Amino acid sequence: MKHLYEAMLLTVPGIGEMRLKKLQEQFGDAETAWKAQRQDLFEADCLGNKEIDALLELREHLDCTETEKAWITKGIRICSIADQEYPELLRKVYAPPPYL
Repeated sequence: MKHLYEAMLLTVPGIGEMRLKKLQEQFGDAETAWKAQRQDLFEADCLGNKEIDALLELREHLDCTETEKAWITKGIRICSIADQEYPELLRKVYAPPPYL
C-alpha cells in the first residue's frame, strides 16, 4: 500500500508533517525511519526521547502488514497531496493535510 509507513509514523504522538519530512530526509524514506533502531533515531536528531519511546512502543504493538491487510479489506486507501487523486479544491486551502 502506497504511503503506509507515512500514515503509521503520523499516528505516533509528537510526529506531525514537519517531523515526518525530517525523518524521510534523514532516513531516505518512511519505511526505513519506521524500522530504525533507537540509536539511529536518536542520532538522526529528528525526534526527542518522548517521541522515540512512543514510536518504539507503537511498533511493538502494531504490525504494519496486518494493518495494511485490514485497511485493504475495509477499502481504506491513503492519498498524498502529491497524488493525482488528491482533491483539487483541498490542495488550494491554507495548509492542506499532506495525507488523506
